[in-house]
Amino acid sequence: MLRTAQAVYIGIGAGNAVGRVVEQIVELAGQSRFEEAAMAKAPTRQSKLIRFLAMHAAVGVAVAVLMVGLALAFDVMNLWTLVSASDAGLLAVTVMTVFFAITFGSAQMGFALMFAMTAEAPPSSGRWRALFARLLPRRVDPSLVVVPPSRRR
Repeated sequence: MLRTAQAVYIGIGAGNAVGRVVEQIVELAGQSRFEEAAMAKAPTRQSKLIRFLAMHAAVGVAVAVLMVGLALAFDVMNLWTLVSASDAGLLAVTVMTVFFAITFGSAQMGFALMFAMTAEAPPSSGRWRALFARLLPRRVDPSLVVVPPSRRR
């Protein structure tokens, strides 16, 4: 696009209004390429989140492959016997591994996200503070607790 705009600019000339517009387009195109290069170098918050999720998904996939391997190695419910005797055994193992990978990868990402939220301080909005205040355990004075007579020692 930049070369096309430069060719149009050369054909039109810098003297008229269209030439000035094309000149501004060429400047903006050059700036956007520079900004894209600068943004590619600095990791953004979104790229950190994607990296966080991808890392935990990879952990889940590794656990899934390990689980399938262990199930086959220990011949759980005669799985290895069935797979080795079947013509479509490789397909069955592949499908099982893919489904395990989807399940364990998703579960690991969810687990990581839920525990990442508890590691940080709760959000500062009043609604969230009230929600967290209800969820967090509180210390209770033992003398205030009413114990039914059937449970007393």
